[in-house]
This record gives sequence, structure tokens and C-alpha cells, in this order.
Amino acid sequence: MESPAYNGVQGFWYTGQWARVQSAGIGRQLQQELYGDSFPIEARHYFSDWIEAQDWEQVNPNDPAHATLAENLFRSFTAQVEERIRQFEEQGDFVQRLPFDRLLALMAEQYGKDTSKFVQKVQSDLISEQALLGEFGDFLQQNNLASASSQRHSAIERELHQAGAGLEHVKHVVQGLQEKQEAIIPLLPSLNTLTRKVQAQMKAQGMEGPQSPNSHRELTALHAQWTQVNEQVHKHLNPYSTMSSNVCKAINDFLTSSSAVLAIIVEELAEWQGMQYRARGGGRESGAEALDCIQRWLETLVDSLWTCRRQIQQIQHQKTQLVVGQGQGSDPQVHELIELDKVCVQIMKQLVCNSFIVETQPPVVVKQGVRLGSPTKPGPNVHVRMLAGSKLTLHHTHIEVTAHLITMKRASAMLPDPSLHFEELPMKSTETTNSIKVMEYDHATDVFSADFKSLILKSRPKDRSRTAAQSVAEEKLCLAFKAVCTLGCGDITVPVMAISAPLVMVVHANQNVPAEATMFWDCAFTDPRTLVGNESMEWRYVAAALSCFFKKTCGRGLDDEQLQCIYWKVYPRQEYDGGAPFTAHQLHRENLPERQFSFWSWVNSAAELIKKHAQGMWESGLIAGFLSREVAEAKLREKPLQDTFLIRFSESGEGALTVSYSQFKKDANVLHQQPSTCKDLEKISLADRVRHFPFLTFLYPGTMKDYVLRKYYSQSFDQNSDSRYQRIKIVAVSGQPEGSFAGSSSGGPSSPSSSDPHKIPSPTSIHSPDGASSMHVSSPPSLMMDQAASLGAMQTPMLSFSQEAAAMAAMMPPQLTQPLMMSSLLVTGPHDMAAITMAQPHQFAAAADPGREMHVPSSAAS
Repeated sequence: MESPAYNGVQGFWYTGQWARVQSAGIGRQLQQELYGDSFPIEARHYFSDWIEAQDWEQVNPNDPAHATLAENLFRSFTAQVEERIRQFEEQGDFVQRLPFDRLLALMAEQYGKDTSKFVQKVQSDLISEQALLGEFGDFLQQNNLASASSQRHSAIERELHQAGAGLEHVKHVVQGLQEKQEAIIPLLPSLNTLTRKVQAQMKAQGMEGPQSPNSHRELTALHAQWTQVNEQVHKHLNPYSTMSSNVCKAINDFLTSSSAVLAIIVEELAEWQGMQYRARGGGRESGAEALDCIQRWLETLVDSLWTCRRQIQQIQHQKTQLVVGQGQGSDPQVHELIELDKVCVQIMKQLVCNSFIVETQPPVVVKQGVRLGSPTKPGPNVHVRMLAGSKLTLHHTHIEVTAHLITMKRASAMLPDPSLHFEELPMKSTETTNSIKVMEYDHATDVFSADFKSLILKSRPKDRSRTAAQSVAEEKLCLAFKAVCTLGCGDITVPVMAISAPLVMVVHANQNVPAEATMFWDCAFTDPRTLVGNESMEWRYVAAALSCFFKKTCGRGLDDEQLQCIYWKVYPRQEYDGGAPFTAHQLHRENLPERQFSFWSWVNSAAELIKKHAQGMWESGLIAGFLSREVAEAKLREKPLQDTFLIRFSESGEGALTVSYSQFKKDANVLHQQPSTCKDLEKISLADRVRHFPFLTFLYPGTMKDYVLRKYYSQSFDQNSDSRYQRIKIVAVSGQPEGSFAGSSSGGPSSPSSSDPHKIPSPTSIHSPDGASSMHVSSPPSLMMDQAASLGAMQTPMLSFSQEAAAMAAMMPPQLTQPLMMSSLLVTGPHDMAAITMAQPHQFAAAADPGREMHVPSSAAS
């Protein structure tokens, strides 16, 4: 399959985009938001193949030098329209031709005089389409998942409805039994009296010997009466027995159906718990709505089970009142009802055990001896919940929940039914503090739960299976919560237990990074139902987990290009293979090839830097991210625009961003700035660092940096300036050779006569007013900008413009000189140095004269 065309403008693939738009069903929305009279949606539809085949990124509609390219694209498009008109003309189809005639006239009217607007319109529409596709892609994916979930939910609802219908049948039959019983009960005293008389008469005759005629007639009369009443009783009793047998069968069917429904609900709950487990590592959140829905199902089933048990008990009570013939003990349905009651109670116990869950999981990394919900270090409170507590009337009882800390190996052995191992844990915990909580019922939310907001893990459970090679950061633990629930009138006692997701308990902060690596692997590749994980996974799954991790941590995942870059850091000089094995050992136990840090340390530190200092820029796609030096250089050399730059993660260090930019020269050299770490970005933000480099003009592939970075800039220096003073702006000055970062090499003095003419000019000298000797300093821009805060304490110098500075200013394009008026200077004071720009037009003109010196009034230096 041919790979799609790549557009570097926003990292979008345009080939097949219109087909995806149609499949997503957002054509009407595009017509309303994007396409109109200036560019009809019909043009996008009929000429989608041609539009998506063009290299729109090579044309900058704002650059007059690209006017020819824009005109060629416009003419090519109109030629496509004319060709379509010619085809209809040959076919003699006048009606089909009319829309294209109108389109051709519209294009000539709208864009004939300025073809750059045509290019700008198409570029904007394609990017907007892709943005909508991204939103709808997530929506459709979620919608597909929601659709599958909706089908399962519908199946559960149907099963509950069928079980409810079966229960209604049971109730109807029991009502019929009640009516039959009411007809039988009045006859029972007469039948019992006649039975006793017949038996007494027969016994008396047997003792007296031969029967007399009178005795025989009396016995015959009594027997006739008994037969008559007995026939009346059995006339009602036979249907009663049949109905009783039927109701036992209906109850059995209901309980079978209820057990099946409970199994489906438990499966849905297990899926929710699995999503909760994966969400700790960046997976899709499980959602409270889904849990509330499961609670509603369980409560519905609990109501049905309670009703069924009451029906069973009612039938048993009826049986005790209908003691006919040999009595109740001889009725086989009595024993059947006892067994059905046991089955009903067992299903209720299973429901209670499965509805006891950990709603809010503990953090993945916990420090020993620190409260989980500490005010100084906020963290999620561990929260356990009984989903069907209100319907089971548990909120009327005192239920204490105890938290125990156990090893993950022991927790795995307790699954899938931890309640069976209830007796293995003592009622009091020795590894935790504040480990006992009473469950409470919230009437507003209908939630029966216990909140362990003060839980402290004070000691590690003993684990004889732990090896010496296993570090503390690799030992996974779990919290086990146990309680005893009493149902109904106290005749049913249910021990319950719930196991939390694994965590790692650390002692020192330096164990956090390997502990987070352990939990990243666990959350991504451990089965939450068994807590059994894999030590090796194919790279494609590791890449997907990394993208989810960045999506959760930083707000945007990783694209294929970044994941390939990461792959080649693990497997240098190898062809990309999504099936390549990647192990947990490679994740954090060994260093990357030719590096002094591990894979996880590199990736995690990058995510932490973005989260703390550049999340907005990252989410907006302004940071290229994981991009190798070679790929960055290839991208920048391909761009026709000068002074284009991109921001990427450093390959040689942990938690650092570097700026790669193309130099303003014919050989199109690409330079790489010294990486900026979190410590650097705490002083000056990433956006401000880019802002103050005048030679960083276009963010790759060709967007003016101020256009996309403006909202990330700090407050402008000009906003609070006094109109009585000249305004000063701090800028960065690079004084190092091409191919290296300013300040990364030796910091000795540089002389114009001895320097390479192809090097970026070094900072110029500043002479003190008293004629003191000047000082030549070559400092990294980061250092100069970090020290800029003390600029106000410096004395007013006399400014001397060197030949190199003048040449550099002369080389700058007009679009930079007009708004910025740059004159790069280095100011030296007693303790501090900074690069400053005097934002005055006449001073910029002075830079054209290399030997000219200029006095800056005291008010200007202020």
C-alpha cells in the first residue's frame, strides 16, 4: 500500500482525507463552518484527488517570492475544472456541465487577481478539516466503544427484564396458591374432625369384636361424610399441588436467570475495573457514570432476589398450614423450597462480594510513612464502595473496613475471589496506620462507602520470595480491604474483601523514577484480573503505551515519527520493526546504547519537563518532541524559508529541550542550541527564550513564531514602560561557530581579525564612560538572559557598534528590522552582563556606520 503524503505544515497526512471526512459524517458541519461562496464544498468534493496530491506546504502565500508557485497551483486547478467541463461537453450533458461553468467563473472572480488567496484558502481548509477529523476521530473511537458498551448494556437490560418477568410469573402463581389455600382451609377442620371420628369408630369396633348393624351403619355414614369432604378438599388441593410444583420450577428458572445476569454484570464490572487499572498508566478513564449504571443493575437484581426469597418463605408458610394426610414432611416440594432458598441466598452473597470494590485506587508510587491524603502533598484518597449497600439495608448496620498491605504475589493468589481468603488476614493490620474506617451512606449520591483519607503505610510486608537482586522500587504491593456484612434480619453473614491495584512503596525520593517505570510497565502489561504480567512485549504495544502515557501526563500523545525516533534510540542502525521485543529490563534497568541514562529516565524526564514548563505549547503541537538530530537537519534543509527552527527533545541529555534552526546562509547550515533543562526554564520560559532570539523567525515549517507563540509569551516589556524613557528589550546573542551552541565551547575572547568569517559574530565591546578598558565576554544566551534581571543596577555605558554587529544587522530581512529595530550589544557591569536592544529607529541607523559611537542619555539607561 502506498504511504500517504506527508505535510510538514502541521504534521498532517492529506491523502484520503476527504474520504475520512465523508466516513466521519461531518460534511454538513464543514459546509457550515469552512466552505461557502469563496470555495464551494462541491469543488472540494469533485477535485479531492487533485487537491490532496499537491504539495501545499512548499508555498507561503505571504511571501511575494512564492507568487509564481501560487499562480501555478491556481492555473492547474482551473485546468482541472476546464477538463471536467470539456468531458461533459463531449458527452452532450449540459445539465452536469452548468455547476462547473459557475465554479470556473467563481474562481476567476475570487482569485484571478490574487492567486495567493487561493492557496491560503485551501491550506486553511485542509488544516481545519484535519483538526475536525482529529476531534471526530476521538469521538468516533469513543462512539464505537460506547456503541459496543451500549449493546452489552442493552443485553443486561433485556436479561434483567426477562428475570423480572419470571419473577412476576412467580408472584402470580403464588397469588393463585393463596386463593386455592383460602378455599381449602375452611374445609380442613371438618375433614380433620371426620377423620378422627372414623378412626375412633373403627378402633372401637375392632376392640368389641364383630360389628353390630347399628355400628356398621354409623361407620358407613361417617365414612360417606369423610369421603365427601375429602373429595372437596382434594378438588382444590390437586390444582394447588400442581401450581406449587409450577411455582418451584418458575423460582428455579428465575434464580438461574438471575445467576446468569449477575455473571454478565460482574463481567461488566471487571471491565470497568480493568479500565480503571489501565487509566493509571494513561488509558481511557473508566468513568463514574458507568459505575453508577452497574450499581443500578445490582440494586435491581437485589430487589428481585429479596422479592424471590419472600415468595419462597411465603410458600413455605402456606405449606405449614396445609398439613393434609401424612403431613408436611412427606411433601417433596418442601425440600425443594429449602434448596431454592439456599440458592437464592448464595446468589445474594456472590452479589455482595462482587459489589465491594475499590472505587479510587491508591497512587502508583507511595512514600513510606507519608499520609496518602496529606494536605502538604495532596494525593487521591483510597475509597472503597459497596455498590448495592442501600438495597441490602447495610447502611443500617455498623460495618468496619480494615486495610492490609500485602505483596502482589499474595494478592494474585487470592484472585479472582478474595473473599474465600478472608480468614488469612487478621482483623487488625500491622503494616498500616489509620487502617480502620466505618462505611457511611450518603443519601444525596446514594453511595455507601468508606474513605481512607488518613491511611499511612508504615512498614513493608514480609516476602520470603523476594530475591537480593530485586530492588525496593521493583517490589509491587497491594492494599487488601476486608469487612463483614450482615444482611436482612441478621440471618445472613457475608465476609467480603477487595484488592487494590498494585503500588510501589519507596523510602527515598531517588527511588521515584525506577518505581514509576515499574508501575508504567505494570499498568500497561499486567492482567488486572490475575495480576500476572509479561516481562517482554512487542514494540508496537510499548509504543502505544508510551503515547497513552504522554497523552495523560502532557495532554497530547506521540505520533509515529516520534515513536520511530524513540525506537532508533533503543535499536540504533536497525530497520523499524513493530514486532521487535522490548523487555522490562530495557525499560529502566539498563542504559540506552551510547548513553549514561536509561530509556525510562530519558522519556519520563521529557514528559516531566513538558508538564511543568511547556504543556500549552506541547498540546498545540508547537514542539516537535522526539526528533533525532539527523531528521531535524533534513527537515530544516528542505525548507525554502530562512531562519526556520523547530523545538525538540535533546538526545544527549535527560529532561531537556533544544532548538534546531537553519542559518541565514546559502549553504543552509543547521545549528543546534544548547539544551534547556527544567532549571533553565524556571528562570525564563521556553516561549520567551525563543522570542528573544532574533534569528529564530519561522517555526517549522513556515509559521511566524510570534503568530503561534504570542499567547505563551510573558508580559511584554513595553506594557509597563514609562513614556519618558527609552524602552529596553532583552535579547539573546549567539557568539559561537556554526554547528555548535553559543557558549558551549571555550569562553575566551574572540577577535574579528582572528575569527572565521563564516562564524556568527561574537558579542561586541562596551566601553565605560570613564574610559576604562572594555571586557570581551562570550557567554551562553541562557546565561546572559538569566542575568538580565540585574540590568537596572548597571551604569550607563557608551555603546560601540562593531563591524560584525553592523553586518549582522544589515543582513536581517525588513520584516524583522521594522518591528524589532535590533542592535545587538553586550553590556558589561561590575557583576552582571546582558544583551540589550535599544528600540529606537535612529539608533538602528547608526549601526550602519561601523566606527560610530553613540552616547545614551541617563534616562535611556534607566
